[in-house]
Amino acid sequence: DSMGIGSSYINIAQVLESQNKLDEALQSYKKALPILGAIGDKYGIGVALSSIGNVYTIKKNYEAALDNYTRSLRIRKECNDKQGQAECYNGIGKVYLEKKKYKEALECQLQSLRLQEITGTKKGLALTYLNLGDISEKMKDYPKAAEYYKKALTISTEINSRDAIRDSYQYL
Repeated sequence: DSMGIGSSYINIAQVLESQNKLDEALQSYKKALPILGAIGDKYGIGVALSSIGNVYTIKKNYEAALDNYTRSLRIRKECNDKQGQAECYNGIGKVYLEKKKYKEALECQLQSLRLQEITGTKKGLALTYLNLGDISEKMKDYPKAAEYYKKALTISTEINSRDAIRDSYQYL
Protein backbone atom coordinates (compact mmCIF):
# COMPACT_ATOMS: atom_id res chain seq x y z
CA ASP A 1 0.00 0.00 0.00
CA SER A 2 1.16 3.53 -0.75
CA MET A 3 1.07 4.75 2.85
CA GLY A 4 3.38 1.92 3.88
CA ILE A 5 5.75 2.57 0.98
CA GLY A 6 5.92 6.31 1.76
CA SER A 7 6.53 5.61 5.45
CA SER A 8 9.19 3.04 4.54
CA TYR A 9 11.09 5.59 2.47
CA ILE A 10 11.03 7.96 5.46
CA ASN A 11 12.23 5.19 7.82
CA ILE A 12 15.03 4.22 5.42
CA ALA A 13 16.05 7.88 5.13
CA GLN A 14 16.18 8.24 8.92
CA VAL A 15 18.54 5.25 9.16
CA LEU A 16 20.71 6.64 6.36
CA GLU A 17 20.76 10.04 8.06
CA SER A 18 21.86 8.45 11.35
CA GLN A 19 24.72 6.80 9.42
CA ASN A 20 25.65 10.23 8.00
CA LYS A 21 24.77 9.09 4.45
CA LEU A 22 23.14 12.44 3.82
CA ASP A 23 22.80 12.38 0.03
CA GLU A 24 21.19 8.94 0.13
CA ALA A 25 18.90 10.08 2.96
CA LEU A 26 17.80 13.09 0.90
CA GLN A 27 16.99 10.82 -2.05
CA SER A 28 14.89 8.56 0.13
CA TYR A 29 12.99 11.45 1.77
CA LYS A 30 12.35 12.93 -1.68
CA LYS A 31 11.06 9.58 -2.98
CA ALA A 32 8.48 9.59 -0.19
CA LEU A 33 7.02 12.99 -1.15
CA PRO A 34 5.14 12.11 -4.39
CA ILE A 35 3.83 8.88 -2.87
CA LEU A 36 2.52 10.68 0.22
CA GLY A 37 1.15 13.48 -1.97
CA ALA A 38 -0.76 11.03 -4.16
CA ILE A 39 -2.64 9.65 -1.15
CA GLY A 40 -3.10 13.05 0.52
CA ASP A 41 -0.99 12.21 3.59
CA LYS A 42 -0.26 15.77 4.69
CA TYR A 43 1.15 14.67 8.03
CA GLY A 44 3.68 12.41 6.28
CA ILE A 45 4.60 15.17 3.83
CA GLY A 46 5.20 17.52 6.77
CA VAL A 47 7.50 14.96 8.41
CA ALA A 48 9.43 14.37 5.18
CA LEU A 49 9.87 18.10 4.48
CA SER A 50 11.16 18.91 7.96
CA SER A 51 13.49 15.91 7.77
CA ILE A 52 14.81 17.22 4.45
CA GLY A 53 15.31 20.56 6.21
CA ASN A 54 17.34 18.78 8.90
CA VAL A 55 19.60 17.16 6.32
CA TYR A 56 20.13 20.42 4.46
CA THR A 57 21.01 22.10 7.77
CA ILE A 58 23.66 19.45 8.43
CA LYS A 59 24.98 19.97 4.89
CA LYS A 60 25.04 23.75 5.56
CA ASN A 61 22.67 24.44 2.65
CA TYR A 62 20.70 26.91 4.74
CA GLU A 63 18.44 28.31 2.02
CA ALA A 64 17.22 24.83 1.07
CA ALA A 65 16.79 24.02 4.77
CA LEU A 66 14.69 27.15 5.35
CA ASP A 67 12.58 26.42 2.28
CA ASN A 68 11.77 22.88 3.44
CA TYR A 69 11.15 23.85 7.08
CA THR A 70 8.83 26.65 5.94
CA ARG A 71 6.88 24.34 3.63
CA SER A 72 6.63 21.78 6.43
CA LEU A 73 5.50 24.42 8.92
CA ARG A 74 2.69 25.53 6.61
CA ILE A 75 1.44 21.94 6.25
CA ARG A 76 1.77 21.19 9.96
CA LYS A 77 -0.32 24.28 10.75
CA GLU A 78 -3.01 23.01 8.35
CA CYS A 79 -2.97 19.66 10.19
CA ASN A 80 -2.91 21.37 13.62
CA ASP A 81 0.23 19.35 14.42
CA LYS A 82 1.61 21.42 17.28
CA GLN A 83 4.58 19.14 17.97
CA GLY A 84 5.51 19.22 14.29
CA GLN A 85 5.22 23.01 14.28
CA ALA A 86 7.51 23.19 17.31
CA GLU A 87 10.07 21.02 15.51
CA CYS A 88 9.90 23.27 12.43
CA TYR A 89 10.39 26.44 14.49
CA ASN A 90 13.29 24.69 16.22
CA GLY A 91 14.88 23.83 12.88
CA ILE A 92 14.34 27.31 11.45
CA GLY A 93 15.84 28.77 14.62
CA LYS A 94 18.92 26.56 14.28
CA VAL A 95 19.40 27.78 10.69
CA TYR A 96 19.16 31.41 11.81
CA LEU A 97 21.65 30.67 14.59
CA GLU A 98 24.09 29.26 12.03
CA LYS A 99 23.57 32.37 9.90
CA LYS A 100 24.26 34.52 13.01
CA LYS A 101 20.77 36.04 12.84
CA TYR A 102 20.34 35.79 16.59
CA LYS A 103 17.15 37.84 16.95
CA GLU A 104 15.32 35.68 14.41
CA ALA A 105 16.79 32.53 15.97
CA LEU A 106 15.56 33.60 19.40
CA GLU A 107 12.04 34.37 18.10
CA CYS A 108 11.80 30.94 16.47
CA GLN A 109 13.04 29.10 19.55
CA LEU A 110 10.61 31.00 21.78
CA GLN A 111 7.78 30.03 19.42
CA SER A 112 8.99 26.42 19.61
CA LEU A 113 9.07 26.68 23.41
CA ARG A 114 5.44 27.90 23.55
CA LEU A 115 4.33 24.96 21.42
CA GLN A 116 6.47 22.46 23.37
CA GLU A 117 4.83 23.70 26.59
CA ILE A 118 1.39 23.07 25.05
CA THR A 119 2.27 19.55 23.91
CA GLY A 120 4.21 18.75 27.08
CA THR A 121 6.96 16.98 25.15
CA LYS A 122 9.77 16.92 27.70
CA LYS A 123 12.58 15.96 25.32
CA GLY A 124 11.51 18.75 22.96
CA LEU A 125 11.43 21.19 25.88
CA ALA A 126 14.93 20.20 26.96
CA LEU A 127 16.33 20.60 23.45
CA THR A 128 14.61 23.95 23.00
CA TYR A 129 16.04 25.20 26.29
CA LEU A 130 19.50 24.08 25.13
CA ASN A 131 19.02 26.01 21.88
CA LEU A 132 17.80 29.08 23.78
CA GLY A 133 20.86 28.85 26.00
CA ASP A 134 23.13 28.65 22.96
CA ILE A 135 21.50 31.70 21.36
CA SER A 136 21.62 33.68 24.62
CA GLU A 137 25.30 32.83 24.98
CA LYS A 138 26.00 34.02 21.42
CA MET A 139 24.13 37.24 22.26
CA LYS A 140 26.42 37.56 25.33
CA ASP A 141 23.48 37.30 27.77
CA TYR A 142 25.31 34.86 30.02
CA PRO A 143 22.89 34.89 32.99
CA LYS A 144 19.97 34.08 30.67
CA ALA A 145 22.04 31.37 28.95
CA ALA A 146 22.82 29.75 32.32
CA GLU A 147 19.13 29.91 33.26
CA TYR A 148 18.13 28.11 30.04
CA TYR A 149 20.89 25.51 30.41
CA LYS A 150 19.78 24.78 34.00
CA LYS A 151 16.18 24.30 32.83
CA ALA A 152 17.42 21.94 30.12
CA LEU A 153 19.45 20.01 32.69
CA THR A 154 16.49 19.68 35.08
CA ILE A 155 14.19 18.32 32.37
CA SER A 156 16.91 16.11 30.85
CA THR A 157 17.56 14.59 34.26
CA GLU A 158 13.82 13.98 34.79
CA ILE A 159 13.56 12.02 31.55
CA ASN A 160 17.07 10.52 31.77
CA SER A 161 18.13 11.88 28.37
CA ARG A 162 21.87 11.27 28.54
CA ASP A 163 22.70 13.31 25.44
CA ALA A 164 20.81 16.34 26.71
CA ILE A 165 22.28 15.95 30.22
CA ARG A 166 25.77 15.84 28.73
CA ASP A 167 25.08 18.89 26.55
CA SER A 168 23.61 20.83 29.49
CA TYR A 169 26.70 20.20 31.62
CA GLN A 170 28.98 20.97 28.71
CA TYR A 171 27.40 24.41 28.26
CA LEU A 172 27.23 25.19 31.97
